[in-house]
Amino acid sequence: MKTKNFQKYLLPYEIGRGAEGIVYKISDKYVAKVPRICYPDSKKNLRKEFEIAKVLFENGVSVPEPEGIFKIRNLGLTSVIIPSEAFIMEYIKGKTGSEFFRDYSSFRMVNPNFIESPSFAGYNEEYNHIKKLYEEEIKKAKEIGFLPFDAEFNGNYIWSAERSKLYLIDFGMWEWET
Repeated sequence: MKTKNFQKYLLPYEIGRGAEGIVYKISDKYVAKVPRICYPDSKKNLRKEFEIAKVLFENGVSVPEPEGIFKIRNLGLTSVIIPSEAFIMEYIKGKTGSEFFRDYSSFRMVNPNFIESPSFAGYNEEYNHIKKLYEEEIKKAKEIGFLPFDAEFNGNYIWSAERSKLYLIDFGMWEWET
């Protein structure tokens, strides 16, 4: 097991959280997913998630590049197990599926005539494009043999407009097909 002390990185800040882990941006290049205190199996699940991400990445599915599981000593955090292990992966600048879906839904609520709105046409086109990319990546993952139980279009991905690319994230509930 590799050991890293992340004190040399920028002060981490939270960019996402789920049932079992919290994701911190630790530099311009990396994020760390750290298990939460309240789940006893979260360390085991974190390792499983890394292995799934690694297989997906190696098979051409669009995911943030997984770097590995590293022991961490100090992130200055209290809501996670320290010392702990962290799943380190590439930082992708963009919107999560939840953020994108929230913005899309908000746009529809504040614009009662959204269907006739010229700005909606562009937003709807982007929405449909991202949904298509998402479905393509999920299909690739299934072809490899994964069962993405919690894969939802309104959640577990990052859309990078800068790269014009969609990345699947959060494989904690995924399983191998048996």
